[in-house]
Amino acid sequence: MMPLEKKILNQLLDTYERSKLSRGENKVAVHISYAFQKKNIPEYFDESSMVYEEIHAMLRQLEARGFLTIEWKNNKVNHIVRKVILCEDSISEVYQYMKRIPKMDAEETALKLLETLEKPDLAQASASFVHRMAERIREGKTVKEYLDITNPEEIKELVNALNQTERNGEECFLREFSIRLFHDSKRFEQLSSKICRIIREEISEYESLENDALLSEYQIYRTPSYVYLKGDVRLEMNGQQIRVNAFPEGFGFALNNQNLGEIRMMGGEGMAAAEIESVYTIENLTTFFRFHQKNSLILYLGGYHNHVRRAFLKKIYETFPNAGYYHFGDIDAGGFQIYYHLKEKTNIPFALYRMDTETLKNYEEYGKKLTENDKIRLKKLRDTKMGSEEKECADYMLAHNVKLEQECVQFYVP
Repeated sequence: MMPLEKKILNQLLDTYERSKLSRGENKVAVHISYAFQKKNIPEYFDESSMVYEEIHAMLRQLEARGFLTIEWKNNKVNHIVRKVILCEDSISEVYQYMKRIPKMDAEETALKLLETLEKPDLAQASASFVHRMAERIREGKTVKEYLDITNPEEIKELVNALNQTERNGEECFLREFSIRLFHDSKRFEQLSSKICRIIREEISEYESLENDALLSEYQIYRTPSYVYLKGDVRLEMNGQQIRVNAFPEGFGFALNNQNLGEIRMMGGEGMAAAEIESVYTIENLTTFFRFHQKNSLILYLGGYHNHVRRAFLKKIYETFPNAGYYHFGDIDAGGFQIYYHLKEKTNIPFALYRMDTETLKNYEEYGKKLTENDKIRLKKLRDTKMGSEEKECADYMLAHNVKLEQECVQFYVP
């Protein structure tokens, strides 16, 4: 089969499947056609080539099979093809010739499969997704962004991977998780972007999370989760003590559920826990390096916090319950979203640090314009989560079309 023959017949079938004709809903005469134009068949109009003769021979063979009819320009046979028209009476034969499953048959098979997958034990996003896909098929809407309806095994694989992601209760690396599911270290990574997209769409609290941050909510990590600290504290593990303030630019270490339980924390040398006055979470690494504050503990958050970092924060709060807790991030929708997510997931009484209208005004010359998505997210946060001071800042951002990256804020701490 010539590539062009395959292209033309597939295009005719695609057009047929998008039409009311395929669903028996057409009330007027409809003809499925494919126009010959330079933009879609440039080789046919190349005057330096004789390929058009091969194309004519191929079309005449298809016409002889009863698959299509040729409409010649100005009715001059064998001169220039204007378009080809699909023969409706031979549609079944065209599908067989192309070894292609009719869309309605594939939809019926996919729908039956989805109905069998709608089980009570499906996790939240998985159950909602399967139901949504089944409804779309029933309503005659496309699901091709998510599912290949001609491949039932692939549908089952995706739903299972999605459900197992949500059900995962064991800390593991992405490739380990993939081997567990597929006996293939790379298969889950191939599906992970789609899985994360589905979870974002089905669970609103995750809609702003990037893929790696989202997977870490289910204890699936691409690489070990590191924590970066600096300040007037000491860490003790397995009888060994580390003075964090001996590393002025910060101290980092890999953290997991196992070593988390073995870590003890205390005030710096000669300091009682009560002398730790403040704990800061910092969104961006550059600011973490530059930020210093006496009698404080400073933690690099790295954007969205994950499961193990939240557990570590809770340990800090248990150790220093009387300290003030502050979050410092970008003055934008993402920065505020991280702040609210942090408070909700840890139950620690965080306050905002330098994320207010005054700071925004002082550094507005360094600001960036809001994107349309920024505006949508900001308005949603304003209406659902923000207190009066945050609303004032959000209103200023929207009115002046400005947001500010954390790194632009200069701070001077004694």
